[in-house]
Formats: sequence, C-alpha cells, structure tokens
Amino acid sequence: MLVGDYLGELLIPLLKEGCQLISEKRPDDPLEELAVFLLRMDPKSPRNIIRFAEEAEAKKLAEASELAQIEEEEKLFKRNEKKKKK
Repeated sequence: MLVGDYLGELLIPLLKEGCQLISEKRPDDPLEELAVFLLRMDPKSPRNIIRFAEEAEAKKLAEASELAQIEEEEKLFKRNEKKKKK
C-alpha cells in the first residue's frame, strides 16, 4: 500500500474520529485521550480484527444494496422513457 493510500484510508479517518471525540469530551489531557483512542482502534488487536471484518462486510453489503437500488431506479427510468415515446 502506498503511503498516500495508507494515510487516506487508515490514519486520517482515525485521527479525525479521535479529534472529534476529544472535542466532544474536552479531557484534561487531550494527547493522552487521543493515544488511548488510537490504541483501542489498533487494527492488529484481536478484538478489532473481528470488528473491522464485520464493519467491512457491512459496508460491502450496504454498497451492494445501494448499487442494486440504483440499477432498479435506472430500469424504472428507462421503462418510463419508453412509455413516453409511445
């Protein structure tokens, strides 16, 4: 994986989420809070491996569902266009 891809796909989203958490909680030590958050989100942690796999599967299912809905809408649109031409 290229550095830019790694940063864009893994690190930056985690940092954004961690910073959002810090801005909501406003802890006394924001750096420590961010460090704890990042450790909890470690993708190599056994508990996270399962969670991340489940999240990835859910994302794939959602994308497939969305794609199917778009395809169905396109079919309906084409049918309506054919009816208008007749």
